[in-house]
Amino acid sequence: MGGGGSTPESFDRDASNKRAFLVRDQWRDYKQRFQPIEDQIIKDMGSGIHTRFNQEGIDTARKAVDTAYAGAQSMENRDRERMGMGLSDAQKSAQSTQFDTQKSASSANAVNTANQWDIDRRNAVISGGLGNASTLGRG
Repeated sequence: MGGGGSTPESFDRDASNKRAFLVRDQWRDYKQRFQPIEDQIIKDMGSGIHTRFNQEGIDTARKAVDTAYAGAQSMENRDRERMGMGLSDAQKSAQSTQFDTQKSASSANAVNTANQWDIDRRNAVISGGLGNASTLGRG
């Protein structure tokens, strides 16, 4: 058999060396690009429920509820004015109370959802790193 010296063993060794190089290179890339981000997220998780990320989620949820209810109240008032319907002071007070109660309940629900998202995100980071945490969509 003529002179190249290539054997199945040398091909296996070359493939194994190339695979090892790729794995080491991927690990270096991960440690350089992603490990600092994951470390920061773990650090930011803090010990309490109100982390920086969670507070941002709570603020966003409250703003969304405020915006939605302001729009709904404006639309209801415009519709009533367009139809020429007026409310007595007692009716306005009752409607305002009902509206405020619904808004408060919606706001509490939005805050609870933001808190639960943060807990789920923290559990995902603890149990499997960013790969799991990135699959959680903000609700």
